[in-house]
Amino acid sequence: MLQYIRSVLANRVTIAASVVQDYNLPPNPISHITLTFRYQNLMANTLATVANILATLTTIDVLWRGSTV
Repeated sequence: MLQYIRSVLANRVTIAASVVQDYNLPPNPISHITLTFRYQNLMANTLATVANILATLTTIDVLWRGSTV
């Protein structure tokens, strides 16, 4: 039977704007990577839209030996 190994790279980490954050992936084969984002509304009576949230991300790169996967 197929088994999935769940590895958490970072749990509830705050990353500031314009910061490059590196994480080492586990040595096990990877079938997919799930990213979960948590946002806090800092202004009263406003909600962050999906478009606003996606606009804050510029790139997410997964590298293996220096090359993009």
